[in-house]
Amino acid sequence: METLEGNQIHVIKPVLSKLNNLFEYAVSEENGCWLFHPSWHLCIYKRMFESGNKILTKEGVTHFLELYETRVLPFSPEFSEFVDRLPAS
Repeated sequence: METLEGNQIHVIKPVLSKLNNLFEYAVSEENGCWLFHPSWHLCIYKRMFESGNKILTKEGVTHFLELYETRVLPFSPEFSEFVDRLPAS
């Protein structure tokens, strides 16, 4: 979370790849459920989306959409609400 406070994208980009690992560990493919609450992930993305840094916001949106497209995520009302509330721009 602290890394996302910065403005240097070369520092932030390596953290985004760690988010992929976080999702892999957070979802049980056997049971099709979350092993820990998805709100933790949403906090990270929310911070990126609301950043004053346009590059960070762009990277966050791109990363989120790629993840959402390539991973089969268990149903979560929180995720659904989050996607519905994304600002249209």
